[in-house]
Amino acid sequence: MKGNEEPVELIHYYVYDESSRQIREDAKYKEQLSSLVASCPSLVAKARTIRFRKNEIQDIVLKCVQCIAPGSVAEIKKNDPVSFEFGIIAGVMLNQFDFTGTDPFLVDENYSSTLSPILGLSLDMGLSRNRNKWHTVNELIHKIYKTDNRFTRP
Repeated sequence: MKGNEEPVELIHYYVYDESSRQIREDAKYKEQLSSLVASCPSLVAKARTIRFRKNEIQDIVLKCVQCIAPGSVAEIKKNDPVSFEFGIIAGVMLNQFDFTGTDPFLVDENYSSTLSPILGLSLDMGLSRNRNKWHTVNELIHKIYKTDNRFTRP
């Protein structure tokens, strides 16, 4: 934004040129930055050679603000950190097996039910881009399935 004008988005994109069969870069942002820093001659040459990288653009805008209004403070928003939370998962599980089928000799309903422990770890990762509104949760769980049955076939 320059003066009291409306803020303008920096324009940068790639276009596929059918005639030359190549990808062409439209770097209009360099002209936009050059006109923005026109009042600071030391930055004009840098604005024409700058790459479209967040850090480089922030750097030139910060230098422009310091050039136009020396002693003023410009604050650059820092990225929100990614939050990590580790946890322990514990509990019990009831194992009950119910087999069905058409052959009564192969399907038996006498499998034993057991209670078995559940142990595990969890990792909850809050995504920084949305200020921890979205989370990715990963869990590693160990469960024991145990049953027995005895039958004889005549």
